[in-house]
Amino acid sequence: MATGQKTKPTSFASIIRRIFFENLGLKLFSLLIALLLWLFVLGAEDVTATVEVPLFFKMPPDKVLVTDVPNKANVSVSGPWAAIKSWNADNLEVEINLINADLGPSVVYLEEKRFQLPPSLKLTRVNPSEVAISLAKKASKQAPVVPVQTGTPALGYVVKSIKVMPDKVLIEGAESDIQIVDEVLTEEIDVAERKQSFTVMTKPVRLSKNISFPQKELLEVAVTIKKDLEERTFPNVPVRVRNSRYVARVEPAEIPLTIMGPREVVESLQTKDIKAFVDAEKEEGDHPSTATTREVEFDPLPETVKIQAGPYMVKLIISDDERSAPKSPSKP
Repeated sequence: MATGQKTKPTSFASIIRRIFFENLGLKLFSLLIALLLWLFVLGAEDVTATVEVPLFFKMPPDKVLVTDVPNKANVSVSGPWAAIKSWNADNLEVEINLINADLGPSVVYLEEKRFQLPPSLKLTRVNPSEVAISLAKKASKQAPVVPVQTGTPALGYVVKSIKVMPDKVLIEGAESDIQIVDEVLTEEIDVAERKQSFTVMTKPVRLSKNISFPQKELLEVAVTIKKDLEERTFPNVPVRVRNSRYVARVEPAEIPLTIMGPREVVESLQTKDIKAFVDAEKEEGDHPSTATTREVEFDPLPETVKIQAGPYMVKLIISDDERSAPKSPSKP
């Protein structure tokens, strides 16, 4: 370079191009090698994963479990990251074979050999690591079904019958439990405020955790509801005279009265609750020295109660004597 000749400064853009694009092929190759080395190291490093594994108990046909057992276990495994990543834990399950197990209590250990793991994975933890079980002799029988009623029908109505079909169900379970079961109850059948018969589908209620219904059938319950009416006769209901200016009376002074209505309403009524009367101003009118046959009227009874065998007739006898007016209170 000639003395005194100035060098042209390198621009910033030129520096950037040189960094990223000079020997581009070599740089890309180096990046690829570094990435492969990173993946190799990562794949070789051990990691841990925890999954839930279903537990299945293979039962002998003549025995039943009488203890609560878990239906899954939490399992932790360790191994290379690549092996964990490719492992399909959804297919992992454990079958516990109790076909040859003895009656009574025992313990099942969830050892590594029960889990079918890939060779590159290792079982590090199982929770629970053991399961306490107890087997009992199985028995079954047909038990009668008893419907369970709740609520009360509408006023004046009553449940006449409740029929269940089928009226017996097959129950199955531990022999000691089956022996003490005399009946099976249904789910609650609500008849509150009902006025008409109806049919409903329901289920038998499990009485014990060690008793089941192998047929799993629904029950048809037919509920028959009828009117609950009672007829009652009051033998001596007094009859009064109303709206007469004269001294008056009726013959007979008492009448037998028959009513009909809802049982609980009719049974709650008393003779004093029934107001029977003859209105002297009606029909022939309120005339002295007369004796006429009049119809007996009644103050309103409860809406659901009806008077039977009417009309009731009496003789109204009006005298010549006028009723005395009530005395006015004396002035001070």
